[in-house]
Amino acid sequence: MRQAARVLSTDALRDLRSALARFSARARDGLRSALLETRHTLDWLDKQLDMWRRTAEKRHEDVLRCRSELAVARSAPENLRSAATEREIDLKKALLRLREAEDKVAAVRRWKQLLPQIVNEHELPMRRLSGFLDGDVQYALGQLDNKIDQVQAYMALTAPEAPATSTERKP
Repeated sequence: MRQAARVLSTDALRDLRSALARFSARARDGLRSALLETRHTLDWLDKQLDMWRRTAEKRHEDVLRCRSELAVARSAPENLRSAATEREIDLKKALLRLREAEDKVAAVRRWKQLLPQIVNEHELPMRRLSGFLDGDVQYALGQLDNKIDQVQAYMALTAPEAPATSTERKP
């Protein structure tokens, strides 16, 4: 003899469907955020490269100015040469600032080369996750909806009346 399933509620299935839908939405938001952040970083690197190039140009001009001032100070008479020491210090500082700007330009260029490669390495897994969310999760949500409907239809059925037993005979 078959035993009937005792299904009293579809709450657990509805909770699972709700959790899966929330997961899907959050994962999509995470993918979008990662994409936007990547674009933002690439744009930021472009701006940084422009800024450090301009800074390097200005600092190069400062170095040229300091060299010119040092040459003028060195050509001054002996009693006015103390200014030359100050100009040498100014030149060293200007050279250090120029070197810093050039190092920043080189670093930004390196990152502009490396970052797209790194992004490409992560792009395939991101596309797979996106495909999973668009295909498999949506299919699973539809399947859960169908199963919930089927269980509710089953719960709405009434059991047939049991046949009369042999002890209940009619005269």
